[in-house]
Amino acid sequence: MFNINEMADRMAFHATLATVGWINLTTWMWALGCSHLNQRSIARGK
Repeated sequence: MFNINEMADRMAFHATLATVGWINLTTWMWALGCSHLNQRSIARGK
């Protein structure tokens, strides 16, 4: 049978996964961008 509560739980679970995934992605992009900028500024300083 079709269970609306199970559906809601599954949707909430996927929404949580998507949110965590986006946070991880943006954190990685930010970290990579910062390290890239730091390397460029260090190279320019030499």
